[in-house]
Amino acid sequence: MEERMITVGIDVGSITTEALVYEPQRGVLGYSILLTGGSSYEAASLALEKALIFSGIKRDEVKRIVATGAGRGIVDFAQQKSHGDNLFGPRGSSPLSGSKDRH
Repeated sequence: MEERMITVGIDVGSITTEALVYEPQRGVLGYSILLTGGSSYEAASLALEKALIFSGIKRDEVKRIVATGAGRGIVDFAQQKSHGDNLFGPRGSSPLSGSKDRH
């Protein structure tokens, strides 16, 4: 059985926090969007929890968590912190990089 390479991207902004569960073979499995509020860390944790519930993926199935955005430094449970340009593939192909760069 092939190992699943599930990645979660968490974009922590000053107004909203988004989390997206992604698997290369199947694409986007789930996501969540919520208001960041007063705690970027709590927003990132809750966004992760909700995206995992929505996708039906358990936390221990996730191979990598990447944090982006203004609050990325606060997300200490992320294995990688990025500006968001190359989370899942070539520049502009990331589901978190914004639709303007995707075709």
